[in-house]
Amino acid sequence: MWGKTGFLKHLENELPGWVAEGWVSAEHGAEILHRYDARKDQTSFIAAAFGVLGVMLVLSGVITFFAANWSEMAKITKLILLFGGLIGAYVLAIKPFNRDDYPKLWAAMLLLAAGMFGANIMLIAQIYHIDSHYPNGVLLWASGALLLAWMVPAQAVMVMALALAALWTGMETFGFDHPNFLFPVFFAVAALRIVRQGWRFAAHVAALALILWSLFAYFDAFDYSRRGAELLVTELMFIGWLSLFVVGLLMSHWSRVRAWASHVQRYSVFAALGFFYILTSPRLHSGLGPYWSGRPQRAAFDNEAIVAVVLALLLLVALAAWHHLLTRNTSRAPFLDWARWLLAGCVVLLLGSAFVGGESGGYIAIAFNLFYFAGLVWLVAAGVHFSDRALVNLAFIFFAITLITRYFDTFWSLMNRSFFFMAGGVLLLVIGYVLERQRRNFTGRIEQQRIVTGEGAA
Repeated sequence: MWGKTGFLKHLENELPGWVAEGWVSAEHGAEILHRYDARKDQTSFIAAAFGVLGVMLVLSGVITFFAANWSEMAKITKLILLFGGLIGAYVLAIKPFNRDDYPKLWAAMLLLAAGMFGANIMLIAQIYHIDSHYPNGVLLWASGALLLAWMVPAQAVMVMALALAALWTGMETFGFDHPNFLFPVFFAVAALRIVRQGWRFAAHVAALALILWSLFAYFDAFDYSRRGAELLVTELMFIGWLSLFVVGLLMSHWSRVRAWASHVQRYSVFAALGFFYILTSPRLHSGLGPYWSGRPQRAAFDNEAIVAVVLALLLLVALAAWHHLLTRNTSRAPFLDWARWLLAGCVVLLLGSAFVGGESGGYIAIAFNLFYFAGLVWLVAAGVHFSDRALVNLAFIFFAITLITRYFDTFWSLMNRSFFFMAGGVLLLVIGYVLERQRRNFTGRIEQQRIVTGEGAA
């Protein structure tokens, strides 16, 4: 991914000749190459660590230097230093720290250049007293880093771009009360590059950034001027992440993106379960909002909100139907048939909650809890089928969290506090023991399946 050192490339070219001359056997040649390749990985990791630390120190030094001498420097001097530093970082990335011989340091120099670009934006805005919507400066910085990551295959720069995009989203949401609907566009452009380059670490950062965006949008709904918006946003987020999970199932049938299917499935099901867990709360469906808000009961959704829910559900159903068409001529696992009934029930429940008010919130919450636990059972079956221990572990984690939550909701006001905590402690011990045994049972079956299919135990 990052290129190879000149020595290693030369060794790869020479080894076939040594084997042909009989100086070394083919097996010994492969062992020699593997040994030096492993050493390269160790030294490149050290180089990467020192490179990133060096970038952080240089950027800190630049900021400190300008802070100490800002008032004493002429405007032209400031501009020369700013653009000179930016150009100098790119020159260092070209030579001497080029991509072929020093791939990690090359990436560090590009990271430094991207950091200098952001420093230039902020300091030039200060030089010319540009008073604007300040999150736009972070957006410009993130866009520049994203463009650089598209121009050159530098994973570190892509990670910086995604981190800056998450920061930009937070500024828009909490500073100006904007949900920032432009972030998914930024994410899509970044994801396309990540998939093409096969950047695994950047893919994890991208998934976490998307989850952060959805959380920011969710918390933005807790504005007191938007009563009842919490339920709408929670339902839309749940439907969106569930749709992305179905996309992950579809990806497993396409050879070009099959390697990314489990990645999409794990993160999307994690986020979907998180919002589904929120939907099991009776207070949310009653419209009372958070426990500290003291809001009155909510009314039924208005027409615009109902249209939004219906459109989101149509997208989910269309994706599920597409997956059904792809698998109809194959040997279908039983859990896929269960999914149709679960999905149909969830669609009816989500639509029904939009048409009723807070007076029926308790009954709606009970129905959501039933479908939630049924969905967790389905997820365990899916994890076993796909030999994916992460899905099984997620299901057991959310199962335990929800049981504890329902215990507090139900018995907190019905029992003496001392009995409440004692009973709760015993219940937690029992639940922990049972769940851990079941989790080990299912993950053990997954490991046996991998051994049987030839993958071997990790």
